[in-house]
Amino acid sequence: MIEAYLQSIWAQKRIPFNRLRLTDGREIIVHHPGVHNEQLSGPDFFLGGVTIDNIRLHGSIEIHVKSSDWIKHGHHKDPAYNNVILHVVYSHDQEIIQNGHMLPTLELKNLIDEAHFESYLMKRYRRKEFPCEKLLDAIDPIFMERMKHRALIQKLSVKLSILQEVGSFSDGALLYHLVSSAFGTQINKEGFIDLCERVPLSVLKSLNVSQRYRLLMLESGIYKLDESEMSAKSYWHYKGTRPANFPTIRVQQFAFFTAYFDFDTFLEKASTLELEIKQYFFSVIDELWSRHGAGVPKLSGTFKDLLLINAVVPFIWWKGNKLENEAIQETALSLLEGISGEKNSVIQKWSKIGINAKTAYDSQALLALHRYYCCRKKCLSCEVGNKLLNRSE
Repeated sequence: MIEAYLQSIWAQKRIPFNRLRLTDGREIIVHHPGVHNEQLSGPDFFLGGVTIDNIRLHGSIEIHVKSSDWIKHGHHKDPAYNNVILHVVYSHDQEIIQNGHMLPTLELKNLIDEAHFESYLMKRYRRKEFPCEKLLDAIDPIFMERMKHRALIQKLSVKLSILQEVGSFSDGALLYHLVSSAFGTQINKEGFIDLCERVPLSVLKSLNVSQRYRLLMLESGIYKLDESEMSAKSYWHYKGTRPANFPTIRVQQFAFFTAYFDFDTFLEKASTLELEIKQYFFSVIDELWSRHGAGVPKLSGTFKDLLLINAVVPFIWWKGNKLENEAIQETALSLLEGISGEKNSVIQKWSKIGINAKTAYDSQALLALHRYYCCRKKCLSCEVGNKLLNRSE
């Protein structure tokens, strides 16, 4: 919570003034919230009017996030606050004595409309990508780490739910679907998903290696029968991609990879060989290109990392969820911790405010935190935002 918001709703009378009780249980009627003191020192509102115990009082009204802010701000030493008739707070954590009398205190915690507060935050911070960017140093980093973990789990769960909506997959078919999507990156994802749906894994498994490669190349619509003439399809995009990511290159790499890769036994073989999943995955790719990949552009180390992040990790997470095995899901998170952090525009924005992504675990978590919370100004739902908003101003 922030004091400016409390002042705003008090001035606008967005509180049920006709049915309020003080923290000590006494009824209070607010006749007038007072005149907001926007420039002068002293209490927040002058000329307020309330009735307590059938006695009508006129004077100043002070607003804080916590009752203890009265002491923190030094009001107990300032005679200008001796005529305060009401202390309005979000959270009452301390009784306040001023000029020898206990201040009547009204707590608003259970009267706040959270939807309205979030709307207020969006308007106030609409030009700031990260509303909390200047306050992060004020809280323990553990809150950011916990929120990163929560956002990452949410990202994986959302991806899982989307896959479940698409339909029922065998293990191999799901991995095939995820790999195809990852090959397309963000720009050509739809084209690759369409390709794998038109050429399902069940069809590919009935063909030999060369037939799989040829079928995928032809069904992509990029190459004609002789593979020398290229034809355009509307869902393949070149604008905004570097030459290495052109669909003509990625489709060929995907077709080659898919022709040889065993989607059904990937995890089983990695486990049997007692190899780390990253090590096994990379060794399979390197061996394929070494033995059969003449003429096919190699996958860069960065792109192999992207395949791990966007295909293998969600697959392992899905597998753990399917088997109700948290240890398998932890394997997915550990795999991210062994991959270098991604570099993109969102991660650069985080870096500018002092939050760096050393590993893929960090970068994936920060991408999720940005997408699900920061962009939507869901500060109330964010552990970091909540901690900061409940600080005293």
